[in-house]
Amino acid sequence: MLENGLERCSCPRKRCERYGDCAQCIDYHTTKSKTYPQPHCKREKKKKGSKTADNKLNTHSN
Repeated sequence: MLENGLERCSCPRKRCERYGDCAQCIDYHTTKSKTYPQPHCKREKKKKGSKTADNKLNTHSN
């Protein structure tokens, strides 16, 4: 079992040299990656459409 709690790596980058190696991936992201300081499996999930739903509610005021 991997550190993401699943049987297989959830990262979309299948060709990555760190794919499936949680320890190496976490080490890379916490020390070397400035763009993504957390690996894919540890990031917060984005909610789809939350901004557009809020904007629609705010623009239709009577």
